[in-house]
Amino acid sequence: MAERISFSPGTMPYDAMLAAEHVARYLLARPLCTGKRVLDVACGEGYGTSFLRASGATTVVGIDIAKEGIEAANTRFAKPGITFIAGDALSPATFHGHGPFDLITCFETIEHVSSASRLLENLRAQLAPGGAIIISCPNDAIDTRRGIQNPFHQKTYSLQEFKDTTVAVLGPASQWLLGAPLTGLSILEEGNARLATHDDAMDLSLNAETIAQSLLLPAEKEHSVTPESATFFVGVWNATVAPAAVSTPLSRTAYIAPWLEIERLKSAADDPAGDVAHYRELALLSEERAREIRRIATFEKDTLVAEVTELRYFRDVAFHSRAHRIAAAYIRYASGDGLVARMLRLLRGIAGGSLRMVRKLAR
Repeated sequence: MAERISFSPGTMPYDAMLAAEHVARYLLARPLCTGKRVLDVACGEGYGTSFLRASGATTVVGIDIAKEGIEAANTRFAKPGITFIAGDALSPATFHGHGPFDLITCFETIEHVSSASRLLENLRAQLAPGGAIIISCPNDAIDTRRGIQNPFHQKTYSLQEFKDTTVAVLGPASQWLLGAPLTGLSILEEGNARLATHDDAMDLSLNAETIAQSLLLPAEKEHSVTPESATFFVGVWNATVAPAAVSTPLSRTAYIAPWLEIERLKSAADDPAGDVAHYRELALLSEERAREIRRIATFEKDTLVAEVTELRYFRDVAFHSRAHRIAAAYIRYASGDGLVARMLRLLRGIAGGSLRMVRKLAR
């Protein structure tokens, strides 16, 4: 997933799943906003800060370490009651003169910082008596097990590690939640603007609609959501929040495409002469070719290093030899117009004439 949603024109196409993940976290906080002073830590380009203000907060302060994100936030979401600040959440000076706050949201931030305890201590210091905190953290362990490491994340947290880290500073949480994708079905009136779009701007994520009738069915056995398989974790302090779900309509063609591909692969797996065998052969050839390229590259590198080392040796020997010093002195003096230069040219002429005479007598 992207680290930050961008609303700048032409920078990021609309991705419904990406938007849903970001919107869902702020939706959790909406019921706690009315009449409150809110702090939105790592606000990015300010969408969530604006959402919290529209949800009834009297004032919202959004901070982010990325100056370009704050510039975009001020351009796109600045309005009365909202303040955007470029600053480091690990520095108490960033919050000076703005707190305390009745509600603090800190979504997908703890994994980015070099000191989680310092971040949490700063949040605790900015919390008004009776105030609530909501913190989320991605389950990077899923990607780590697949050999994928997010270069922007300082630490990977399991749910237990997330709990231990936050509780050590903030005390016992009121609630723990798991974030996970969902699948289902929507029934909307023909002509509903959310059934089809003719744009691909990320601004589409601002056009959410509340659905009156909504049910959540149990997950299938094979798709059970656990702390190990969840997308992210959420902790809530000094409050409880209602479950939240954000969804988007999907054409049947798009929905069944992955299942059709899975069925095709299953069929191919049962046929040794089918696509799987072909792809396996291509994979083996590719691996062998990659190994050959690595061998050639290593050999060429070693050869070049040896040649360069040898050339440097001869250069150093030549530059410090007696012959080199004599030749350098000859060139330096012979190229001038003084007496020494004229004498050298005369000697060179005499030597040349003597050599010609010797060659003539030798014939």
